Amino acid sequence: MYNYEKENVKQQIVNSLISKERVAIYCRVSTQDQVREGHSLSEQECRLRKLCDYKEYEIIDIYIDEGISAKDTNRPQFQRMLDDVKSGRINRIVAYKLDRVTRSIRDLEELVQFLETYNCSLECAVEEINTSNANGRFFVRMLTVLSQLEIERCSERTLVGLEGALKKKHAIQCPLGYKKIDKCLVIDEETAPIIRRIFQDYLDGKSALKIAKDFTKENVLNKSWGSTSIEKIISNRIYIGEYEANKRSKIQEPTIIKDFAPPIIDKQTWIDTEKQKEINRHSHYGKYDYIFKQKLICSHCGKILNNVSSQGGSRTLQLYYRCSNCKKIDLINEKKIDKEVIKQIDEIFDFYSLLDKTFIATTTTNYRKEISIIQKDIDTIITKEENAKNILLEGVISSEELRSTLDTLSIQKRALKDKLSKYKYQSQNLLTLENACSSYNYNSDIYLKISYYVRHKNLWKQLNSIQKNKIISSFIDSIVIDTKNKEVKVIKINFKEDKLSEVSYNFRYAIFNSLYPIEEQKNIINNYDYDDTNLKKYFKINNTSITGKIINAYDTLEYDLLFEPQTTTLTIF
Repeated sequence: MYNYEKENVKQQIVNSLISKERVAIYCRVSTQDQVREGHSLSEQECRLRKLCDYKEYEIIDIYIDEGISAKDTNRPQFQRMLDDVKSGRINRIVAYKLDRVTRSIRDLEELVQFLETYNCSLECAVEEINTSNANGRFFVRMLTVLSQLEIERCSERTLVGLEGALKKKHAIQCPLGYKKIDKCLVIDEETAPIIRRIFQDYLDGKSALKIAKDFTKENVLNKSWGSTSIEKIISNRIYIGEYEANKRSKIQEPTIIKDFAPPIIDKQTWIDTEKQKEINRHSHYGKYDYIFKQKLICSHCGKILNNVSSQGGSRTLQLYYRCSNCKKIDLINEKKIDKEVIKQIDEIFDFYSLLDKTFIATTTTNYRKEISIIQKDIDTIITKEENAKNILLEGVISSEELRSTLDTLSIQKRALKDKLSKYKYQSQNLLTLENACSSYNYNSDIYLKISYYVRHKNLWKQLNSIQKNKIISSFIDSIVIDTKNKEVKVIKINFKEDKLSEVSYNFRYAIFNSLYPIEEQKNIINNYDYDDTNLKKYFKINNTSITGKIINAYDTLEYDLLFEPQTTTLTIF
């Protein structure tokens, strides 16, 4: 006999299991929301648990995104919840309010379609939200439109307030190296030296990771440093006194606000750092210390030479450089390069040390004339701008035509001003035979003494690879080389622009300073007597034999090394 009553009970149990709601509780809060509205994570979870108990929902899991905005759906716990929807683990999402889930119209539309595809619905505790029918989905979209409007209005108000603060040079944040006084940034003399050291270490060839490790080891500021922190510092324009507004905006173009704060580093240091960052992008820091790392340029293709190492039969480490691009320079031993480069540098500096102030250099480029021409062109454009404005007042042209004309003139004027600044900078940094000589300050004999001491004692050989690399990185942008019969040929040495002043002395003093403590230096120099007779014979210098041409610091100081010892005429470009 068939037991209908027993089958009926079974069917009820099956129906109950089928209709049981498998729920995901979703909570989200950002810092601003928590302060403004007070619906904390614990409060949201508590209310939603009570709702599920009342409606007899089965809570499968709880998904919490803390301190994350709802501007998009790239939230870890939200994405995990969607994965569980796909797998069929849950068929209903319960949230406190709709704006906890999303505030974007586009994201909401995608979410609604997603939930429909996987037979899942959305329910909110304090709003009549039901996405299982057309009316419910329409209501949800209307709520999101209002939420999106509020976000955009809030964003606009924030931007207006931010622009106002920036115009008054009020700082939003206070980066390391500064402190706030009356909402403005001033240099913090306790931490500013840390910023200067970071930039200098980076220019000396250290990577951001190496600097971070050094700082952590030295317990700088009593904290652990990461390479990201160092990279942010060397990429922050605030340290040259400029604020970059809208840097991460997808809507507005970034703008630079000059003189926003007192600079901690100079503009040239910033420019050199940007160059070094570009070089470092194409390099890797190996376990060996190369003297000319990222400094050697192939004379054939203009690419930076690669570092190569090997150990011969004697198991002695050998360091090499080669061009992996055109492959016309292959495996040059670093020792050969070191010997040839310092030889050429010594010849240049020896020549400077023997010059007399009576020698007048011949200027091959008249920058004053160029500056005068550019300034006249700028004045002409300013006159055209004034004429265009007057024509508008007379009703000859429309405001649209005026705007177009002024925009064109503004572009031309900006280009001329950039060119003018470059020429002015060049005119101030021309290193002629005359000022190269005068920069030595012959009134102070110590300059020559140190220079001769370093040269005659051949102190360069006493430096280790790390010390040599630091000096090369500090003074030299690049060295163009070639090979001939397996011998190194130095074609050009490009010195850094900001190192031109007293470059001969400063380069050698850097060597001297690397080997001797400050307290010993004075005693060494006081007991040293130098004689430049041999050098004078070597170059055969007299009052009638020198032809001086300008040394042009156009982009970098470039020595073409066209002179040879034992000649009666020396020509340097």
